[in-house]
Parts: sequence; C-alpha cells; structure tokens
Amino acid sequence: MIKPSKPLYYLGLPDAQLDDRISCPVFGGFGERSPIGLGSTPHGYFTGGFGNNLLTANTDVLNFTTEITNLTPSAELTLARWTHAGLSNGSTCYFAGGGWRNGSTQGFWNSITDVTDKITLATDTTAASGAQVEARYACMGVSNQAVGLVVGGLNAGGTTMNAESFDYAAETWSSVSGTLQTGATFGGVNFYYEAGEVSNATSAYMMGGFDTSDNTRRTTADIVTFATLTVALSTVVSSVARSDVAAAGNTTSGIFIGGDVSVYPTSELTLTDVMEQITYATDTLASAGTSTFDRMDSSATGDAVNLYASGGWLGDTAAAWLSDTSRVDYATATLTALAAAELVGGERSSMEAAGSSYF
Repeated sequence: MIKPSKPLYYLGLPDAQLDDRISCPVFGGFGERSPIGLGSTPHGYFTGGFGNNLLTANTDVLNFTTEITNLTPSAELTLARWTHAGLSNGSTCYFAGGGWRNGSTQGFWNSITDVTDKITLATDTTAASGAQVEARYACMGVSNQAVGLVVGGLNAGGTTMNAESFDYAAETWSSVSGTLQTGATFGGVNFYYEAGEVSNATSAYMMGGFDTSDNTRRTTADIVTFATLTVALSTVVSSVARSDVAAAGNTTSGIFIGGDVSVYPTSELTLTDVMEQITYATDTLASAGTSTFDRMDSSATGDAVNLYASGGWLGDTAAAWLSDTSRVDYATATLTALAAAELVGGERSSMEAAGSSYF
C-alpha cells in the first residue's frame, strides 16, 4: 500500500478513507510492567503514540544507567494521544497537546487536545497540569530548566506558528506575542510542523519540518533564545530536506536522525537514515554518516552522553511500526542497537520523549 502524502495524512480524513491506507492487526506486544519509580536514577519517558491502528497512553521508562526499558502504569498519560510535545526542567516532564480519538482509542485520531500531563521524575507518577492556550498537534516542544515552549504545529484551522510559554512553578501556559517567524521576535515566513528539536541551557534549534506555505520539507534551522523568547535563522543547512525526524542533544551538541524526505505531492513514501550533528558554540552542522535508522516518527531523549531513539514508522510494510531502541554516543556519533531497551508498551510511532536531562 502507499502512504498518503504528509498533508493528507494529517488532515483527519474519514475512517473509511484512512483504513485504505493504514490497515493493521490489533495493537499488542505488551511485556513486563514496573510499578517502581526510578527516583534520582537518570531516566527518560517514551509516551503515547500510534501503532497497529490504536492510540495509546502507555509510557515506557528507559533507565539511562542500565539501558533497560519497563512499562510503567503509574506514568501513563491521562489521555491516549500522539504527536504531542514534551518539555523537561530536570525534575518534571510535561507532555502537551496532540491528536486523540474522541470516544475510543481504536482507529485513527479525530480530535485535537490542549491537555497537559506532568510526570514527576522522582516517583514516575502522572498528574494533570494546566491546559494549553491553543489545542494543537504535530508541534515542537523545547525547554531548559527555567522555561518551556511549544511552537507551531497544526490546529483546527490549519498550520499555526503561535508559541506558548510554560511557567513551571504555576503550571500555566501563556501566549508569546506575535507568531514565530524566522528572524523576528516570534513574528515569519515559514509555517511548518514536525521539525526536529534540540535544546541546551540557553537556546534551542528547530531543524527541518514540513513547510505548508509551499508544501516542501525544510533544510533550514531556527534558533530560539530562551532568555528573550526571540528566534533567528541559523546558518546551518541540512544536507537533506526532511520532517518527522528524531532529535536530542546535550549541553554542547544535538543529533538529528532519520525522517521523511518524500517530495510533495507524490504519495510515495521515502525515508532517510542520514544522521547529522549540530555544534551549538559554532553554529555548525556536520554529517555523522548514515545510521541504519531509516524511519520516520521515531522519538528521542537522552542524557549528557547518549541519545536514545525508539519506535517509528516504516510505511505500509509487514512491520510498519517499530519498537526497537538505539543509542547514539554524542562524542563518536556511533549508533548501537539495544535489545533490552526495546519498547515494552508495543510497536508505535509519533510518541513524545523527555527525561531527567532538561536539554
């Protein structure tokens, strides 16, 4: 079967039409469950997602020290959803927005939510937090220890580049004045979604994504400065125009891996395994080679040493959704498959990941 182009894929077609494109067996693959919080042990969450025709609220918890994943019921999202945004301040992770299915988790999503869940890292427990100003999905989430931002995505009216900031102490969202536009104070020309995003203590990069102003995938990157909530165009240019890319970073660099490089309006899905690494201090991007990670809609988080990427989608194949996890060492850009870190909560894509590192 042929996957519809990205814009159609996100327009919420009637189920009868979607079933012709995404038809799968019942979602499964559940393994061991862990009710024990990891406390101060560095770890990250892979939350929600869509796989085998089912939305899920499952949260897989990856222990960065042992590199073992467990399904943790206490950290489940309050709402089954996908393409949501993730934030972290180092002690708490927040997951906001996303597409969900009103009335059932079976089948493709049909609604957009403004729900925000928080997962406390010390106890691995979920609680409801403040609602977003604007319900959206396929948005970008970037954060440091002081501020969280959700930028862009799709809402009920189409593509939005409105940005919202999150107050960790009050757990409230506020609109950032203007819209996010390259080279302005949240003020633009590019209206995009599903970019790869990486953050450090002072700034964040959002690279790639699907630009709905001309139906192309981007090669450029925007830099968001947390202190001033301003955005500027980076000098880096990716070697591939892609969206739906997995990305994570540490204090000095970020890695972008995989993604969708299909050329609109063709309906033929094309994936990439290109891996690139951005160095924050010099604002430069270098090839990190190919990764054998040719997939889209994977999710990534990590610690100061490694990126961990899990899940994803291969298109209409016998094993369309994935549950495997790979580690990428930031220092060497070496990818290693981790059998013990495979998702326990089932094969799925379009999860959101965040963890104990706020970058």
